[in-house]
Amino acid sequence: MSSHYIAFKTADTSRSTTTTLADDPHLTFTDLPAGDYTMEGLLLVYGGAGRLNLGLNTGLNGSWAVRANGDSTSDDTAYGLDGDEIGDIPLSTSHGPGLAVYIYGELSGGIQDFALEWAQEDSNATASTIKEGSYIHLTEIS
Repeated sequence: MSSHYIAFKTADTSRSTTTTLADDPHLTFTDLPAGDYTMEGLLLVYGGAGRLNLGLNTGLNGSWAVRANGDSTSDDTAYGLDGDEIGDIPLSTSHGPGLAVYIYGELSGGIQDFALEWAQEDSNATASTIKEGSYIHLTEIS
């Protein structure tokens, strides 16, 4: 039987004028049983301009991707990522109230600690916010 772990944002997190990746204070797992996991989640992103960087803490293996709605060129754009590389999500005031970002993948290598990291791609005084209600769900597969 697979074990399930969920990290749920209980408050908004805003960042402005920074391009330094940092762990989200809510989308973090510690002391997981060493194993391999599938990952899925939903990030509710508001505000800001330019692009948003996402990353996984270093030392993870596997692959993951994000799919965002409502960017400036398409309503459904995939960004493939592998390991701990960083992807970028377009943000624009044309999104209306915000952007929904679906995150999914497979993490391997006996992970025990995991965090979603994020920052603005280009430093901007207008804050980018990942909203309360965003979540990541991990399912242990081995």
